[in-house]
Amino acid sequence: MSQTLLKSPLTLVLTRVEFNAELTALSAEGWPKLDSIMQSIGFPAANTVNDATIQLTPAGPMQVSQGSRRVYQDANGGLRVSVAPQFIALYAGRVNDVIAYEDHEAFLSKFREIITALMPIVGEMPVTRTGYRYVDQLIGEDFTQVDKLLRPACRGVLPSEVPQGAQLLASALRAQFSYTNSDNVQPDVLQMQSGQIPKGQPIDPGVPVLDQDSWVLDIDTSAFAPVAFTADVVIATASRLQQRAREFFENTAVTDEFERRFR
Repeated sequence: MSQTLLKSPLTLVLTRVEFNAELTALSAEGWPKLDSIMQSIGFPAANTVNDATIQLTPAGPMQVSQGSRRVYQDANGGLRVSVAPQFIALYAGRVNDVIAYEDHEAFLSKFREIITALMPIVGEMPVTRTGYRYVDQLIGEDFTQVDKLLRPACRGVLPSEVPQGAQLLASALRAQFSYTNSDNVQPDVLQMQSGQIPKGQPIDPGVPVLDQDSWVLDIDTSAFAPVAFTADVVIATASRLQQRAREFFENTAVTDEFERRFR
């Protein structure tokens, strides 16, 4: 499954870097200069948001509070950049039901451009976490056929497996995996979350809220070894994480039917 799935139910692709200290240049104090830089590289629209994320737990989806951040978007609205005092993130979402993600090469090329532009104001602050994340969301008929699209390791309790007379309120499966690096640095971590999301329940600020039940497969890879905030180093790390996420998706998460259906 090495080629891109053109009809993929991808709803979010995200890559980010985090710092262990708050940077004034990335806080509200530095936003005027930040706005100018982002506009110069193709992100003219800017706004400030306060948001929260949703974490799947055995007790059901739970909201986790987050701080404020500056959000930029490109002319089409599909690519967005979130900047907060401790992180920089690029994410692709859906516009007119089409994901603004061609492939990881183009996505990381844009992230390289962003990192290069921000290097002068970030300075020598090391990156303490790099991440790469894919979120797929199954709806409609696909939601009713999770057993055909996802492998058992990534399914949990399905709607079709609910005992007679009972109602499935929530179903969530979460697992973490550690990957040893050849250069003996701190291992990479892959976190997988898979489960049913009730209609009207938010998943992530980058994902529209749906008016129907859905099934989410969330694969999030991270590297925690400190690295320099330079374009070459950040992109090399993100590329490694993307490969781990892709291999997990293909070899552990989805079935051959998933590939046939969404190609």
